[in-house]
This record gives sequence, structure tokens and C-alpha cells, in this order.
Amino acid sequence: HRFDDDAGAADTEAAVRSTGGEVLAIRASVGDAVAIDAAFSMVEDSFGPVELLVNNAGITRDGFFHKMTPEQWNAVINTNLNSLFNMCRPLVEGMRNRNFGRIIIISSIGGLRGSGRTEHDGPGCNHDKSLHLGFPLAGHTHAV
Repeated sequence: HRFDDDAGAADTEAAVRSTGGEVLAIRASVGDAVAIDAAFSMVEDSFGPVELLVNNAGITRDGFFHKMTPEQWNAVINTNLNSLFNMCRPLVEGMRNRNFGRIIIISSIGGLRGSGRTEHDGPGCNHDKSLHLGFPLAGHTHAV
């Protein structure tokens, strides 16, 4: 859910519990590396090592480059690009040490086709095809 969607997070938490699942709701910005490190510590204390991460955070601030404000640019880069590093970095070493783990990165179709808008076509829009090169695991699989 969005960082500021308390109602959506509560609904998801209730839905997971209603099926007998375990859930830990944590509010943290994916653009904040310190908060993400703390969140993963809480998750691993509660459930053990993270073996699967689905990284799909993304926002738009629709606009052409010359009309974007620095605040809009920074929000997009922090959420769409820095979050990839912030979410993956704390998990990779443990996955390598255990010789197991999966990270699934979902990006916008704008990264493949282009949209004419800066926030979709800028740096990092197609990062998912090359990230696996930095941390291969034995018996690893790659899906793009």
C-alpha cells in the first residue's frame, strides 16, 4: 500500500489474519534506507530470514522535464530508483550466505517503451534486467 494509506494497510492486515496468516504491518518509506533497515530487522525478528522480496514501489509526478520541480524529481527518484537499492541491499548478503533467495523487481512499461514523460523514461527505468549481475546465487534463476 501507499506509505500514507493506513486504511488500506489495516484492510490488508485484517484480510491476511482472516485466512489464518501471520502479518506484521510496518510503516516505512522505501526511500529511507535507515527505516528500511529497521523494518527488515523487525520482520526477521518476527518471521526469520527474508527469502522473497517483491520490489514494486513506484510513483509518478506526471510532467515534462522542464515543468518538473526539484521536489517532484526527488520524490520520483527516491521512490522509483533509490528504493531499489534500499530494499535489496539489506537482503542480498543473507541470501548469498544462505545460497537462497529471490528478488522480483516490477517496473513500469514506460521503462521499456518510453512515455515522453521524464519520470518514466529517466535513470533506472529499466534496472530490472541488470540487477542480477551483481549478486548471483548458485542455482539461481533470472526472469525478466
